[in-house]
Amino acid sequence: MEPKTTLLKNAVEKGDLKTVRTLLQKNRDLIKEPLLLHIILSLHSYEVIDLCHAIITAGCICGAKNEKGETPLHLAARTNNLILVEMIVENSMRKENKNISENASININAFDNEGKTPLHVAAATTCAEPSVVKYLIQNGASIVSIDNNGMTPYDYAEKLKHFAKAQLLNIEEEPETDETHTYDAFNFEVPYPDQSPRKERHSDNVKWSVIVGQWKNATTKEQKWVKKHLSVLNPNVRARMWECFTHATSTKAVHEEYLKSFSEGSKRISPEILKEIRMNLNVFNDHRVFIEGRGKYKLERLVVSYLYDETIGDESIEVSDEERNKKIESVVTPSLCKIGGLLLCVVGEDVAFSLLRQLRSDKYSIGNFLDIEMPEALFIFPRLFKIEIAILYDKLSSIGFELNYFITWFADLFIDVFPVRLVIRIWDYYLYEGKDVLYIIAINYLKYLKSDLMKATSADEAYALIETVSNKLSDSFITSLLKEKIEKSTLQTIRSNFKNHCYFKAQNQKIITI
Repeated sequence: MEPKTTLLKNAVEKGDLKTVRTLLQKNRDLIKEPLLLHIILSLHSYEVIDLCHAIITAGCICGAKNEKGETPLHLAARTNNLILVEMIVENSMRKENKNISENASININAFDNEGKTPLHVAAATTCAEPSVVKYLIQNGASIVSIDNNGMTPYDYAEKLKHFAKAQLLNIEEEPETDETHTYDAFNFEVPYPDQSPRKERHSDNVKWSVIVGQWKNATTKEQKWVKKHLSVLNPNVRARMWECFTHATSTKAVHEEYLKSFSEGSKRISPEILKEIRMNLNVFNDHRVFIEGRGKYKLERLVVSYLYDETIGDESIEVSDEERNKKIESVVTPSLCKIGGLLLCVVGEDVAFSLLRQLRSDKYSIGNFLDIEMPEALFIFPRLFKIEIAILYDKLSSIGFELNYFITWFADLFIDVFPVRLVIRIWDYYLYEGKDVLYIIAINYLKYLKSDLMKATSADEAYALIETVSNKLSDSFITSLLKEKIEKSTLQTIRSNFKNHCYFKAQNQKIITI
């Protein structure tokens, strides 16, 4: 520590405000000291607010860590002083302040050496007043972070019997609000009540309920009935039917594995990956789960749990954190967040976790779609496109259209392609029949667009056309796309070639390694 910094620290420890001000005024280079804000925050005086405001607006570093791994926000949260917390969060992120550099920005979910975030610290203070906890949550603090002791912020608040804090931090507690919302049959918010909702026949409701109850022993006739009526799957039984289709479960064992995966994942997945996950949690903000049910935090828990569970592999083989994080980096995190969000719109957390596990099977191959290199879709779809609609393939190639654009459709399983209600319909078929449905839908959608795309004179015109048309499609559109089938032999041949391609690629890599 430099002499000037030592003098400042000594003055702070003695509470000598006059010396502190003098040192700051005469030594402008102190503003570059990484721990300056830490030092000032340790000052026990009402003037600490004015001093902090002065050095923050002058451009001091707000995100540095001390020897305990604490950021200034950790220290401010410990004081339970809302003004200090607001000052650090708001001023450090205020882009119009030209004095603030990138080094001054903060991570509101930064971990200290004990794995605690500022929210953990705020929840664990002896003061029961919840304003700091509420402010941190409103500005993106994660209520599901777990520290090295396996504790969430909620656990600390509950232990101290700070019930106002605990209510804000309880993921199972729906936040209180005076707002009223109206939802459609899919539980998405609508600006006004639906005047003419689609009515399922009562006999169909009964039929769905009976089939859900005895799916394991469903007859061939009942299974054919389900396939025929998937286009009008009763929303009231969709969650249970998705469980039936995929054999997902919500047993006590699954719940324990889910929480264990999240606890381990929170500790062992790198902070950079956790930060990227939190940046991609704003999905389906118009759905009841995300409006009323703390969906964002449930989604964080689901994604972290799945990523950790995905990288465990054979438990008898020890996987280092470095290897695990390298594997996780190959997953398209934004797509996984969208897919996880969609699942939470339909099923509960435990089932969503179990369902994602089931989707790793060859029937669904979700791992291939979430892989950043997308090996299966990248190999299969262009070849299928060229076979099924050669004239359109050639036309788009001739105007400079990037054909890999269509591969992105598979990354999040059409969530960014169609309105969400149509996407849920696609998932009904995907979970019932498997991944081939996705290729059929993509090809038949291009056939539907063919006449208009053939008139396009530039790639930009073609892109605009595709994006414009998708927003005008009716609820029954997906069913019409599936009426025209693709020869199974065509897909089987391409997939067989893909497997051979993967085999030879793996063999070549072994040879190179040797």
